[in-house]
Amino acid sequence: MEEDPQERKASEETKGKSSFRERFKMFGCTLEIFYYKVVFFASYGAFGCLMTFLPLYFKQLGLSAAQTGILIGVRPLCQAIGAPFWGVLADKYKRRRAILLIGATAWLAKNMLILAVPSSHRDCVAIAGGTSHLVERDISVDSRENSIDLNNTLPTDLTHTGTLTPAVSYIIQVNKAELWNLFYILLVIVVVGEIFGSILHPLLDGCTVDYLGDERKSYGRLRTWGSVGMVVSNLIVGLVINHYTYEYCGEIQKRYSIAFYFFVAFMVLTMIFLVLVEIVYSEGQKELSLTVIKDLFDSREKFSFWLAAIALGIRDGFQADFNSWFLDDLKATSFEVGLAASLHFVFSALCFFLANYMLERFGYFMTIAGGVASYIILFICFSFAQSPWVAIVYYVAIGGVFAVFWTACVAYIGSIASPLAIGAAAQGILNGLFVGVGIGGGTILGGLLVSSIGMRAAYRVFAFFLALILLLFLGLQWSGRQKNSGDPISSYQPVPNQADDQEE
Repeated sequence: MEEDPQERKASEETKGKSSFRERFKMFGCTLEIFYYKVVFFASYGAFGCLMTFLPLYFKQLGLSAAQTGILIGVRPLCQAIGAPFWGVLADKYKRRRAILLIGATAWLAKNMLILAVPSSHRDCVAIAGGTSHLVERDISVDSRENSIDLNNTLPTDLTHTGTLTPAVSYIIQVNKAELWNLFYILLVIVVVGEIFGSILHPLLDGCTVDYLGDERKSYGRLRTWGSVGMVVSNLIVGLVINHYTYEYCGEIQKRYSIAFYFFVAFMVLTMIFLVLVEIVYSEGQKELSLTVIKDLFDSREKFSFWLAAIALGIRDGFQADFNSWFLDDLKATSFEVGLAASLHFVFSALCFFLANYMLERFGYFMTIAGGVASYIILFICFSFAQSPWVAIVYYVAIGGVFAVFWTACVAYIGSIASPLAIGAAAQGILNGLFVGVGIGGGTILGGLLVSSIGMRAAYRVFAFFLALILLLFLGLQWSGRQKNSGDPISSYQPVPNQADDQEE
């Protein structure tokens, strides 16, 4: 019997497509998984290259630590509001891809508007013999040549044979009213942009988990590519910024605006592959209700976990945005700042792979408690660091602690939410509390503490706060364990060691 030509053509197309996918799988993953890996790499690369240097850009504009803390910290607060709202719309109307693209576009537009806002003008003033002399007026960030000869701009009585006299010092004066106007403009841009753009990474996580289905435990392997993207972007941007410098008012200045242009490149790549990824939807989920949600908080062990998650979010908000500030205070170069962030994410990616072994060996309880204790030790060490390279070592170690702690959080929430059939909602609550309340509050609180008591004292205050949380966590876990000692399954039992049935 002769085969129909149309059927033969369709068979050949299917065979060619399958053959291509089989050849592609030789590289370790399917084509669909590859698309997700690229999206993680590009989107987190965009986040890493900009977020590492954004606090330094705000600092260069003349903003105080408190103002910078508010501008950075408002992002997770907006995420706590925007992410659940857009997530509900995405699932209700089954428009995940469209909302992912809306989030990516809004995030891109927000950061380009930040760059487009005219910076405040600064005056360089030379002080010699108790007398002030204006060296240069109305200088905006990145508006000058690579080098300025200060001797040619000083009055003749302050120069001698073409060199500066030792008695001359320089200060940069900024119009305070103009600086506050700049702050309010940036605040409006950040708030509006983040309400629309904050859904990108939470919804990407949700799409990835739903696509993996029964292989959800492989999520960490895909998320690792996000850390790889951060490593690559931080290292490249740090090198480029360190190369393009200029001298102003007796100091070497860096062009942190360069990070914005790398951000654009990564976001364009993200949006291209968001069109290609396969989006799936979970079927047969139970309707959410307050009664079901309350089951996530109905024991002392569960409550202590949420308390620890918020506290660690506060800690992460402070260190993530002010570690680079601290390295800058220690006179670290832009390359060293970028290298620190890159090593931080490299070690984090490695620990994402090893976190499962930690959970199997120590269980949820000991892993989370060990994470809090590790943060306390590292923060105390930070407060005494005098060399940027010593601080970099602590910064790298924090990346590994975070990877293990966050894996424990996601795994524990999955273990208590899956029987309730509210896994996605529970992960959304975790993301909202950890990122929105924790990181947002930590960034704002950190900025206020740095402005009032200094960076080193702020590290010690956070260490003391975490010590109190650790004691409370241990107490609630111990009392809950005594109360539920007869239960066959508890939150401190190790994770079962299950063999992988399928490769990525």
